[in-house]
Amino acid sequence: SHELSAGHAVAVNDAGDDDVDRTLNIFDRNSFGNIQGSEKTKTLLASLDSQLDLTKHWFIKNIVTYNRARYNRLDDDNSSFTGVLNGNNALDNEFSFARDNLTTTFTEELRLHYKSKSLRGHIGAYYAKIDDDDASGGEGFVPTSITEATLNAFGAGALLPFYSNLSFLRDTGRRTKTENFAGFGELEYDVSKFLTLYSGLRYDKEKFEVQATSSRVTNGLADPTLCFLFGGGAAAQLGCQQVNAFAAAQDAQASQPLNASTESEAWLPLMGTRLNWTHDLSTSFTVKRGYRAGGAGESLITGTDFDFDPEFVWNYEAALRSKWFDGRLTVNANVY
Repeated sequence: SHELSAGHAVAVNDAGDDDVDRTLNIFDRNSFGNIQGSEKTKTLLASLDSQLDLTKHWFIKNIVTYNRARYNRLDDDNSSFTGVLNGNNALDNEFSFARDNLTTTFTEELRLHYKSKSLRGHIGAYYAKIDDDDASGGEGFVPTSITEATLNAFGAGALLPFYSNLSFLRDTGRRTKTENFAGFGELEYDVSKFLTLYSGLRYDKEKFEVQATSSRVTNGLADPTLCFLFGGGAAAQLGCQQVNAFAAAQDAQASQPLNASTESEAWLPLMGTRLNWTHDLSTSFTVKRGYRAGGAGESLITGTDFDFDPEFVWNYEAALRSKWFDGRLTVNANVY
């Protein structure tokens, strides 16, 4: 005999601008953006779940899933720094930041199960592939507080008016590919009506690749000659030159391409025991190891590269399962 079930779903989420100004009244939810922000998500999800019964004790289960998600966002890049005065936007420009993301996920899991009165178990294999394409960019306002801090770092704090129109023009394209392979098995044995032992082991390996290109250009830098003439002479000119050189170095660093790949693997054991106090009351204790694979990426804000190592955790869990009043009340609890 066999069982087969399939399904799919399409979800669309369309939202407006979620950035509001809290200067006047936090409950008014005023928005002073120069453009209409938006956020849209469209998701397609499909799955196929099949089971083939081989004998009284053996059966095969196969689960296939596919997920495709498109995400778009548009924001006014300076609406958080509006400098509201009498309800008007003091920074009347159209700086914006846009993002487009497409993520597709495919998974396949195949398991062979055995089930008898006192022994249950399965072995299986798992595969997942995730492709993520992300593009973002736009021109962004630089808050006066950040500009002032940068100028003060170079001893040019009095030159803030020369940098009043400072902005960043940035674009980032990023593509990641993740492949996950796993083999696993689990066994559960009833030693007696009172005591059940179970254990399992999973081998997990993940390959991660990322390719990214980015560019950042700082606009609105001061002319050192004007700093000399109107800002205080040679000292002011030197300060502007240092700030401009710092901005150029930051732009160069943020414009470096990224091409990285990592591999992570781990053995993940599981073991535990369950005590069946009555037909409707049991307690259990489980110890298992988990992990999250490492990887690499690039900051959408600064454009700089980063990488991170795998993370591991040991999880200890105690659980209670119970039914009361002939099954009309269920009380369950877990402690981690």
